[in-house]
Amino acid sequence: MARKLCTTLWQLVKQDGKNRMVRLNKATNGKWGTGVEGGHGSYYLRYTLDGKRKWESVGTDLRLALDECKARQALVTNGQGTSPAPVTARKAVQDAIAAYLREVKTLRGERSMSRDKWLLDLFSATVNKTYMDEITRETLFFFMAFLKNEGKSPKTIRCRLSTIETFRVKQGFPRLLMKGDLPRSTKKLKKDCYTVAEVDSLMAAADPDERFLLQFLLATGTREQEAAHTYWEDIDFKRKELRITAKPELGWTLKDFEERIVPGLPEWFMAEAKARKGTGLIFKNREGRPEGHMLHTIQSIALRAVLNCGKCVAANGVDTCATKPMCRKFGTHKFRRTFATWHNALGGVRLSVIQEWMGHSDIQTTMIYIANTEIIPGGTAEKAAQTWANFSPKISKIHVAA
Repeated sequence: MARKLCTTLWQLVKQDGKNRMVRLNKATNGKWGTGVEGGHGSYYLRYTLDGKRKWESVGTDLRLALDECKARQALVTNGQGTSPAPVTARKAVQDAIAAYLREVKTLRGERSMSRDKWLLDLFSATVNKTYMDEITRETLFFFMAFLKNEGKSPKTIRCRLSTIETFRVKQGFPRLLMKGDLPRSTKKLKKDCYTVAEVDSLMAAADPDERFLLQFLLATGTREQEAAHTYWEDIDFKRKELRITAKPELGWTLKDFEERIVPGLPEWFMAEAKARKGTGLIFKNREGRPEGHMLHTIQSIALRAVLNCGKCVAANGVDTCATKPMCRKFGTHKFRRTFATWHNALGGVRLSVIQEWMGHSDIQTTMIYIANTEIIPGGTAEKAAQTWANFSPKISKIHVAA
């Protein structure tokens, strides 16, 4: 006997600091619930259609979620050919965007939600569609042409169209673009890291507060948002290590939800940290919120240190990094590559260990962070010489057959 396919309603709940999905059931009093406290208010449908299991966000209103559950069950049943075509409510684009953004905010945080909101609002205004089923393959190609006319790079176009496709899939619609539809992007050269001379120059041009920011990024290898959401209490001064954790009270979650510890903080950093030790956020703005202008700070220091390349041009086509703090050679993430490369090249730390320190789920990602930069002038030649230091080939007489 064939297994009956059904649509079930689930809710995202938080238990012991972790997110998980719990199915809703109807109680004897007629009310629906999960029986678990800590629900985020986001409901999801789970069903199988065309042989594929699907998850679909249906917002935070339980009544509407139950209506969607009934409509999706009718669609699933019709897909098996056991009932006439159902009359289902069409999903409005704006309602779908709102539901998707609630999901992104819950799972990935405020920053990711703001970025996706900007893109989806742009997409909606550009294609001018009212319902989700009106978005076709031609619609996506129209948006792709719009991005090209705006001068966006192939890589940017690929990323933005992929986000639109993910948004559609989350609402229960199949992917429209096929392999080869998106423009191919040229593989760029491996990104570099800071040299010892560049770090020394930045430190010399920075004021005391700026210098501590540079020291923190160099010593810990944290992402910009991780640094901005770090408390003084996260530093273990006895063990000389930093604990990187989520900050739900600030509405911020870790990338990939992986908490970690960065050990072996250097003495020059610990000495400065002890002298500054306080409570709460280490880097905060005037309102006491996490600092959000670290990139501008670093680029301002680079300008004062006369390190800018002078070739970076602003969107207005006039200003350049020769006189403005906007050189792309300098930024917060480059300190993360510097952390990985210096530990590997100068300290000889294994990639698997660096992977753990940096919070990468895949060692292939860590390998990308290892730059080929000449960290210390002549350092590569010195390392190469060490390869042959204890090796001397033995020349034996060669016998040639007659």
